[in-house]
Amino acid sequence: MKRWLIVMGWALALTAWAGPPPGIPWEQLSPEQQELLEPLQPRWQYLPPERQRRIWQGTRRWLNMTPDERLQMRENWRRWQQMDPERRERIRERWRQLSPEERWELRQRFRQTPVPDRWE
Repeated sequence: MKRWLIVMGWALALTAWAGPPPGIPWEQLSPEQQELLEPLQPRWQYLPPERQRRIWQGTRRWLNMTPDERLQMRENWRRWQQMDPERRERIRERWRQLSPEERWELRQRFRQTPVPDRWE
């Protein structure tokens, strides 16, 4: 279940990486991706192509992360889940209002932020 939440979080959060054409057959996923996405396997063919592509991109990023980066992402996802729905919606709305350049800059700053020893 934990893996499922992480994968779905990545699917929602990542849209910047290029991937294969829409409509990715399950068989074209790597064995590692299939293992990560195992809960989705029965429904995979019914997902919209764009959603398949975003999920595929998220699994590629996840598999290329270091253990520390994965730990940070798990912690970020845990914090996101614990936020009240109103706060999450305010964050989403602020994100929608950013220009593409501002979003890019924010992503770059996030990637350069060191992993803290402990989240407060």
